[in-house]
Amino acid sequence: AGIVTGTGMMDVAMGKLLQGVKSVGSAVFITGFQCIMINILTGSDGLNKIITSNLMIRKFLKLRLHPLLLSRTLEDAGTMTGPLIPWSAAGLYMATTLKVPTLKYSPYCFLSFLSILFALIYAYSGIKIKRITDEEATTMAVERSVVLEDNEEEKAARA
Repeated sequence: AGIVTGTGMMDVAMGKLLQGVKSVGSAVFITGFQCIMINILTGSDGLNKIITSNLMIRKFLKLRLHPLLLSRTLEDAGTMTGPLIPWSAAGLYMATTLKVPTLKYSPYCFLSFLSILFALIYAYSGIKIKRITDEEATTMAVERSVVLEDNEEEKAARA
C-alpha cells in the first residue's frame, strides 16, 4: 500500500476516473467503487481503506466535504463488502465460522448491500452531508500534508 500510494501509481491509474468527481454523489460513488475493486483484487479491507483514503482525501477537501464522509464511505463500501468476497479475510472467517460457502450466505447479507445503497442515496440527496469552510479545508489539508492547489498538469488538462 505504501509503495502504490507513495510512488503515485494509483494516482496515475485512477487519474481519468478522478477527473469526473465533481459532486458529493460522484465522490461517494467513486470512493465506494474503488473500495470494492481493491477488496476484490487484494482480498484486504484494510488495504482498500489505506489506498482509497490517500487517493480521495484531496478530492473530498477540494469539494469542501468533511473527511468524516470519506471515513463513512470507506466503511459503507470497504468494510461491509469484505464478507461478500470469498478470498478476503472476512469472507474466509464467515464461511469457516458458519460452515457455509460465501456465495450461499451472501444473498442474506442485507446490511452489506443496504449500507452501500444508503450511502449513495444520502450522497446524491445531500442528507447528512457535512460540509467544511475554505479555512477548515486549508487547515485539514495542512494537517494531512495534502496540497489543495492544482498543479500545472491539472490546469492544462482542464484547459
